[in-house]
Amino acid sequence: MSHHCAVSLRKRCRRARCRDFDRIFRAKAWCIEPEGWLLWNVHPFADERELLARLELTPDSCTTADAYWRTRADVYFVQILASRVARPCIESRRGPRGMLTITLGLAALRVELGPVVAALRRAHALGLPRSWSHRSPARLGRPAKLG
Repeated sequence: MSHHCAVSLRKRCRRARCRDFDRIFRAKAWCIEPEGWLLWNVHPFADERELLARLELTPDSCTTADAYWRTRADVYFVQILASRVARPCIESRRGPRGMLTITLGLAALRVELGPVVAALRRAHALGLPRSWSHRSPARLGRPAKLG
């Protein structure tokens, strides 16, 4: 496949991911302002008290979560891990259709919306995910506590 064909295919896949996300998740996603990002979590965050109560879970059970992060450019799958002993970090890898999977490590006891958004903002300020290549990890400082 020529370089031009590969670039064209990646752009079509990216547009399709954005269109599908908007159609399925837009009404259910967290809106992150002022960036205009959308974040739809597959698993509950520790600060979603009502949902946790309905599911009969406690905030302390929220040590991992998966989410879809929609920026203006693309949709990314985010795996979030909370660990008090780990250093905050972020890593990425591309899936078979070019979708970027991001692993976000938080130095926290549980996964909460504020620290996740702070870490994504810090990563974006570093030029990520646009500048990411295959499996390029980047250190993020300690995520700020919001709220």
